[in-house]
Amino acid sequence: MRLKLVLVFIAIIIVLGGCQMPNKNPSTQTEGEQEELKPADMDDEDLPDVRAFKDEFTRGFLQSTEETRPGYYPFSSATGAYKMDFPAEGKIGEKSYNIKNKSYEGVSIGVGNEQSDITHTIKVKYYNHLSDELKESRLGQMESNIGMDLEFEEKTSENQTLYLAPYQHAEEEYNKDIYGFAALILNEKKLGGIQIIYTSHCANNCGELKEMDMKQAQEWLKSVSFLEGLKDSDGNAR
Repeated sequence: MRLKLVLVFIAIIIVLGGCQMPNKNPSTQTEGEQEELKPADMDDEDLPDVRAFKDEFTRGFLQSTEETRPGYYPFSSATGAYKMDFPAEGKIGEKSYNIKNKSYEGVSIGVGNEQSDITHTIKVKYYNHLSDELKESRLGQMESNIGMDLEFEEKTSENQTLYLAPYQHAEEEYNKDIYGFAALILNEKKLGGIQIIYTSHCANNCGELKEMDMKQAQEWLKSVSFLEGLKDSDGNAR
């Protein structure tokens, strides 16, 4: 009899313990529990039906399924150095992605598809050592990459300084209108900078769409900002 009571007692403990185990299935979790999950940890059926979440590599950089604004989701760099809005139809090129400790990160984003009137290529490079003294060399590098001289306008805020220059290639050289901007963002509180080349490839209705496209691109640029608590390549606070 005593043995039977012991076995019953053990069985009750096992059942109660199983009931208290955390629920990892997003479809049966409460709303609060689901908010704690990053998109990379969620089931496909619980993700927004957009290109950014369909690509596993891209999904690893996205912080939430909640939009920051219509058509964009929160992105955080793997260095932990900066954040930005990520386009719903964007995809990060895994083969071209490059990171070196916390000192450098290169991200190339393709936005749109073959049916889009306008597609975009966004190249973002972060350097943790970048300072005002190295500014001119980075601006010159972007001119070299684009293949033309650029006129940069300087805009300074409390936390960062932006150097921005629009550009457009001669239309007769291409089958598409190709235009965009180059931007360099310097952190005014710590060392570090972000280099951006944003290129639009317009195939159809360019006269109607180009002005609005550039406005949207520059609105996106406002979302790029440095994160607090940066560390250098040795892991030391800066």
